[in-house]
Amino acid sequence: MTQHLVLSGLGGSELLGELTTAFHAARPRVVGIASAYISVIGIDMISRLRIEVPGARWRLVAGVDGAVSHPQALSQAQQMGWRVRVVRSHGGIFHPKLLVAGSNYTRQGEVVNPTVVYIGSANITQSGLENNTECGLVMRGRGCIQGFGSLFGQVWEMGQELTAEGLQQYAAEFARVDRARDVATKSALGLTDTVSLEELPNRRVRRQTLIHADRAIAVWAGLQTHTGGYRFQLEFPARAGEIIHAYLRRHPQPADHVPVLCSDGVVRPMIYRFYADNSMYRLNIPNEVPGVEWARENEEGIGLVELIHSHEAVMALKILRPGPELEEVVQRSYALGTWARTPTRSYGWY
Repeated sequence: MTQHLVLSGLGGSELLGELTTAFHAARPRVVGIASAYISVIGIDMISRLRIEVPGARWRLVAGVDGAVSHPQALSQAQQMGWRVRVVRSHGGIFHPKLLVAGSNYTRQGEVVNPTVVYIGSANITQSGLENNTECGLVMRGRGCIQGFGSLFGQVWEMGQELTAEGLQQYAAEFARVDRARDVATKSALGLTDTVSLEELPNRRVRRQTLIHADRAIAVWAGLQTHTGGYRFQLEFPARAGEIIHAYLRRHPQPADHVPVLCSDGVVRPMIYRFYADNSMYRLNIPNEVPGVEWARENEEGIGLVELIHSHEAVMALKILRPGPELEEVVQRSYALGTWARTPTRSYGWY
């Protein structure tokens, strides 16, 4: 048996390197993983090990305490053919980080004849596998401690099979909880694989939308282009604009006079319409609204519309310049799979 103590982090993943070497040598036929938190990039990273063991059967046990594990990551594992179970603890949280690979599974989910074992501190997230400083032990060879096979079986028995209905329910829970988390919290948890705003335009977005449009509480669009002379026209691509349109149907207002609460505390009537010439919805914003003059000059930032319902207004409007508040908005949409872009601007909702 070969043992390696691994110290991962500081921009690299010694752990993945050790596991790649171990898988190449041992060629296990089954792989069982248990992790407290799972992220999208994390599942991408760990799934690269499949190259070394084509045809192996994978099982994943993921913690869903606190709605930290990303539902898209769980869905991705299922799409790769993995069996996925989730654990919600009652008192304390589900917190193991374990990988056991061997020749087969028993009916109870135990791994037979373990040949590769990892136990340590790394979650299946980009933070756990690459960014954080994590330590653990990788063992490979026929002499691996047999108890690890039964240990995975015990963890497997704790979980409930993730069904399509269960995934949908968890996705809704994740979306609700995630709206209350700021970027710093997301980064600390490692759950959203936060990327810089500069990287986003080149990012291949393949996440499923985790929040239904009729549950959205905010819609935003970039201010890279605009139209209108007297009134500044904030343009929403159809997918985002339809959310506001549907909301206004549920809360009818006088035609072409939607009461909007602006960031200076003043409620102003504005026009919100669909324009067939470019298939965009436009919110016509008076020039005296805070931020309009800056947006005209700089063609930067985003316009954020929050859907409210009070006696005075049905929407609240902010024009956000580049900075922490804007980044919070964009990253929240990215986490929920509702970030998108046209050739001229990004947009989203949450």
